[in-house]
Amino acid sequence: IEEKCTNYDIPHPVTYAYPGYKTSEEGWEVLRERGYRYARHGGDKPYIKGTVDSLMLPSYAIHNRNDRTLDFLKTVLEEAGGETVILTFHGVPDAAHPHVSTTPEDFRAILDYLKQNNHRVIALKDLE
Repeated sequence: IEEKCTNYDIPHPVTYAYPGYKTSEEGWEVLRERGYRYARHGGDKPYIKGTVDSLMLPSYAIHNRNDRTLDFLKTVLEEAGGETVILTFHGVPDAAHPHVSTTPEDFRAILDYLKQNNHRVIALKDLE
């Protein structure tokens, strides 16, 4: 990815998503050495600033399997009680990985809900 970014004059990434949510101490060291500031894994819990390393941020996967779409998100936001919720969308749609795909209609419904309810949405790189 870093090579592709360089080839296309895209700034060096500062965020990372652990493939399959698999993490390791060796991985954290490599990410730090390469200048990554944030990395997310699964965990299905809110992020509370100062409680975890910035390279071990919990997130919620959003996709159509098991109805992890709008109703799921509403429950997550309610249970988070105002804490930061990091969302993972794998693809809209994700033809290569249908088990984590989100339909464009469900994605739009989620975005509309977040906007209508005045939720602040930012990129992970802007978490600070």
